[in-house]
Amino acid sequence: MKLDGYKINNCFISSPLDLDGVKLVQVGRFFCNPDTVVPVGLHSDFYELTIVTEGKGVILTNGEKIPVGKNDVYVSFPFDRHGIISSKDEPLKYDHLAFSIEVENYKSALKAVATKYYSPDLRIIADPKINLLVQTIIGEFNIEKEFFKEVVKNAVLSVCAYIVRAFNEKATPESWNDAKESEILCNRIMNYIDINVYDIENLQSLSAVTGYNYNYISTLFKKTTGIKLRDYYYGRKLEVADMLIKEGKLPICRIAEKLGYSSGAALSKAYKQKYGFPPISVKPQNV
Repeated sequence: MKLDGYKINNCFISSPLDLDGVKLVQVGRFFCNPDTVVPVGLHSDFYELTIVTEGKGVILTNGEKIPVGKNDVYVSFPFDRHGIISSKDEPLKYDHLAFSIEVENYKSALKAVATKYYSPDLRIIADPKINLLVQTIIGEFNIEKEFFKEVVKNAVLSVCAYIVRAFNEKATPESWNDAKESEILCNRIMNYIDINVYDIENLQSLSAVTGYNYNYISTLFKKTTGIKLRDYYYGRKLEVADMLIKEGKLPICRIAEKLGYSSGAALSKAYKQKYGFPPISVKPQNV
């Protein structure tokens, strides 16, 4: 689908630009026309910022619509379903930055933020320093002078630091005020699974994350949500597998490896049980 409007886009989705601990997926600028729609796409394991410089619009995240306006910085988390709708009267202008992080202290801090603020209506922050840093990254791609990669890497890491600070300075979500302790814990567990679906080796590891015995959290999860913790975990893994299969970039054996299945055959069997057809019958989509 062709997107109408002015744009600058440095895109490395198929092969992220490796900056030694920082992988740049995409960075650019887009000036929408009235009623421009950026169709919903499925994220992999990267973060993305939408920085509104002018106009108004709506961010679509995991089925929810979040209004945004000038100076809003909207943060999309790994494995989100993400899209944008521009206002007709005040077309949206925004900069965007997508990246993944392997530098451990930054990686763990961002994951903690994503776990706590996973709900789409909690994703908006505002910090002009983030705006300026992304503008710097865009500018670096226009010139590519000496130490280009070092400048871009340091700018992305600085963006990460300001994101973490901005979220940590936010007030406790109002929705938590009336929530039971069990509900908050189960929400935290679901968010953690959603963000760390590639990294969780087994569900018993959730004990270290939550500070509770696994049997306790498993029983509490079923009692509170009506879903078995194991079913939620494997259901989420299969949703991510479905996303990767539809992207068509990785063979089934590699997807199985990324998601912790013993083999491609084991993943294919689980996939067919959930969706009713084997992954080999799925045609790749442009998402």
